[in-house]
Amino acid sequence: MTSKYELAQIRGGGGTVEFDVSKRMEGGMKHVYFTRDRTGVVAFFHDRADERARESRLSRVVNQYNPTRDSQTNVAYWRDLFCWPKSLIDHSQYGLGLHLPAYPACFFFQQGPLKGLEKDGGWFSRLDRSTGRLLRYSRVHPSERGNLQTYLACFIRVARAVERMHNAGLAHADLSERNVLIDPSSGRAIIIDVDSLVVTGLYPPDVLGTPGYIAPEVMATKHLNLKDPNRKHPCADTDKHALPVMIYKYLLERHPLEGGRVLKGVAAEQEDDALYGSKALYSEHRNDPQNRPRALKYYSAQILGKRIDDLFHKAFVDGLQETKSRPTPGSWVTALCEAFDMLLACPNPSCTHKMYVLIDPEAPVCPFCGTSFRGTFSVMRLTHEEKSFRRLEGEVVLNGFQGGSGTILYRFQTHRGSLRGPGQDSTPVAEVVFLTTPAPTFYLKNLNLPGMQARFLGSAQSTFQSVPINAKLQLSTGLEIRFGNEPDSRIGAVTTYFRP
Repeated sequence: MTSKYELAQIRGGGGTVEFDVSKRMEGGMKHVYFTRDRTGVVAFFHDRADERARESRLSRVVNQYNPTRDSQTNVAYWRDLFCWPKSLIDHSQYGLGLHLPAYPACFFFQQGPLKGLEKDGGWFSRLDRSTGRLLRYSRVHPSERGNLQTYLACFIRVARAVERMHNAGLAHADLSERNVLIDPSSGRAIIIDVDSLVVTGLYPPDVLGTPGYIAPEVMATKHLNLKDPNRKHPCADTDKHALPVMIYKYLLERHPLEGGRVLKGVAAEQEDDALYGSKALYSEHRNDPQNRPRALKYYSAQILGKRIDDLFHKAFVDGLQETKSRPTPGSWVTALCEAFDMLLACPNPSCTHKMYVLIDPEAPVCPFCGTSFRGTFSVMRLTHEEKSFRRLEGEVVLNGFQGGSGTILYRFQTHRGSLRGPGQDSTPVAEVVFLTTPAPTFYLKNLNLPGMQARFLGSAQSTFQSVPINAKLQLSTGLEIRFGNEPDSRIGAVTTYFRP
């Protein structure tokens, strides 16, 4: 009886890897098999032409440019964001291949009609033509749909991953919902198919990209010969187009270049090339309204805050024709983190998004379900004092929840020298709590800041006083908190809002 397991040789004298040939999975470029222990997969290419050039590029990707090697800084963080090949392998029949880690279990649906399938981003961003609804509302089980907070968390990670690739001289070249798995229930995301990475200046891309994510300059010149100097190819600049397309689709539930405009004099088979290429027009262009969405109600980028709105305009107006004007991945990280910090919980239990970015604290209304906020919340302005001058360094909405903990603060918010992202200290330093005595009120509890001090402006005692660990401060307008004695400690000024 023929064994269903076969061996592939690991390049560089690393031994062998055993894989199960009885369960073949097909992709666009590769066929894939689970390893015998199910901790990984092996992948081999359908097209075996020019394997020498492919080997040269993949060797650099697996070794020289690999952020998940043990010797790299913050390796655990990057392993969580990339499904990066472990090694090159050889097989007598299939030829050159890759040994990759298996996707974590959270990136497979656990419930509902999609149970067992990969959490390909398309399940969360494509419209169901039969219902007109997003697939995440019509097909994805409610427990796995996530909310605005977890979506922002996902794309903060995606933007950081793209930034890491670009800083290393790499480009993904096919960044899209097809090559990014997300888990909205936890806020995790992972970049896959990194074996197609472009090494800037050394190796060209193997792919054109995914429809809808291909940059306009690539669409407009794809008819030219591959070696024509006027043809534009996927690179880091095209990633800078694909990334905001992805963010826009997931957060605002439509494509940024798809609106109500009808192109005249363009053949149907050429319409997509024009709409996404030479005649692309941002649906929210501030000075040209001809491509506004047909729907009477749609989500505008303005609901995500001014910084994100401005970045979208820069990406899809300035950046459509001038590639160097496209925002960097790092700009998206900053903007998404700012929006994350300004999320206010929607009081409507049926709201699909559960939270929204606070734009006007005097009249907070959820843009997703139309519910006006009723109750109490606080906003903390974070400043840093330098020679008696205070520099504004962000704001945080302090959400409170009766019967549970609210907003948690971390050192990257309370101290300007602390990292946010790879290498960050994830120990909570303070949290919002709700107490019923002596009266139902929200407080900020000191969890891990031995140098915390506070004062209430306008009170008889307006000098900073020590706040011991586990002590609680009532959240009300006029409260100022100095988060430590260190030179990089920030000061938080609280304003409390009550909407009857």
